[in-house]
Amino acid sequence: MHKFIYIIFLSLLVLSGCSSSSLDNSQAREIMLKSTKNYPDLINFYKEKIKKQNLDLDKNKLAQVYLDYNDPESALFIVNNIPNHMNNVESLIIMANAFFDLGNNKEALNIAKKANVLEPNRGDIENLIAIIYASNGDIKNAREFFNMARLHLYDDIKIKNNLAVLDILDEDYTMASNKLIELYAKNRNDNEIYSNLVLALSKSNNIELLEKILKPKFNNDEINHKYDLLKSANISSSLLSK
Repeated sequence: MHKFIYIIFLSLLVLSGCSSSSLDNSQAREIMLKSTKNYPDLINFYKEKIKKQNLDLDKNKLAQVYLDYNDPESALFIVNNIPNHMNNVESLIIMANAFFDLGNNKEALNIAKKANVLEPNRGDIENLIAIIYASNGDIKNAREFFNMARLHLYDDIKIKNNLAVLDILDEDYTMASNKLIELYAKNRNDNEIYSNLVLALSKSNNIELLEKILKPKFNNDEINHKYDLLKSANISSSLLSK
């Protein structure tokens, strides 16, 4: 009898080990696909998970991948088929981003605000609302929501960059340059900060500092060409960081 129980116990251990190993392999594959931004395979990965378990969490993950893969229409389709999605904050965030990417700022703002009501004090939602306001040309409300996002501990680098971009949109190029110089000094490998700083310096006619920033990569002729292009460039809210 004891021998029989022992055999069953061993069998359960083996099965448990296999199950744990299978779960670990699935998680490792998910992490690998995300880190390499292999969106087609990641889409298939979540589709297979949904076929097996049909979890809303995985549907939201699938919708987010569609967004990252520049397919907001598919993201909306997936989210709209999640039961009670209008009360699911993560679904609402995806929807707001999707509508924003599709150019429907009014719907994007309404949905983002609904998410903010359901889960207040979330910096990522406030940052998104600020970006939509900025895209609408409402700098005052954009600045207010960026500062709220900062208060609620959203990514400091993104927020500081976004506040500097608001200064650029508001044509306060010197203020923008000062903010971006401080950011660039601590984040020299951030291409977004680098590009916005070069733009702000060009707009503020700060050629001396512009040359110091660009000289390691470009010669004088190339710097002058960039300066001429950026000096007259039209600015949009696409410079903002989500």
